Amino acid sequence: MVAIKAWMALLLFGVLGFLVGYFVFPMLPLGEFTLSPTQGGIWGLVLGEIVLLSSIIR
Repeated sequence: MVAIKAWMALLLFGVLGFLVGYFVFPMLPLGEFTLSPTQGGIWGLVLGEIVLLSSIIR
């Protein structure tokens, strides 16, 4: 049961991170370094998983 909840949390944070990254990161004013929606989504996914794992480690 705990393993199922852990997988659900990983999936949830990954999907939410991807969606935030896909829609928000390309709109950030980063100067010459601009992100496409796909790149932003991948960065959002990575950051979402890092946030989840860092909250578990604490």
